[in-house]
Amino acid sequence: MNKNINTPDGQRLNKVFEWTRKRSYTAFAKELGFKRAQILYNVLYGKNGMSKNVADRIVEKYPQINIIWMRTGGGGMLKNAEAIPYEENVLQESVFDAEAESTYRRECPYCKEKDRTIALLTKQLENCIEAQDKSKQSFA
Repeated sequence: MNKNINTPDGQRLNKVFEWTRKRSYTAFAKELGFKRAQILYNVLYGKNGMSKNVADRIVEKYPQINIIWMRTGGGGMLKNAEAIPYEENVLQESVFDAEAESTYRRECPYCKEKDRTIALLTKQLENCIEAQDKSKQSFA
């Protein structure tokens, strides 16, 4: 992430830009229907906040993005934890061998985030089951 981007709105916009794997903000802006990238640069560098128009265009183009997160930063970036980075040419599962998939998952920040969430939820579920078992034992 660019060190000069120090506003939450700019950080969110940059995170989406990186997720889309676009080569330039100019290309990203054109894809969103803007004539110039200046509207995005203004958000990036704090001149303007995240407007409803910019957020809506991003979510319209990339429906995997959570609109609440895009506008406010609340919640997670992706609507679905299973969503993967945007690619027009998604690799088929058969292309991956186990070692390549393992390397991809280690390097993919979204996979790391998903794995941390799964581990946390698994631990919470285990704690609930343990508490339920203790509760049953105390009534027996």
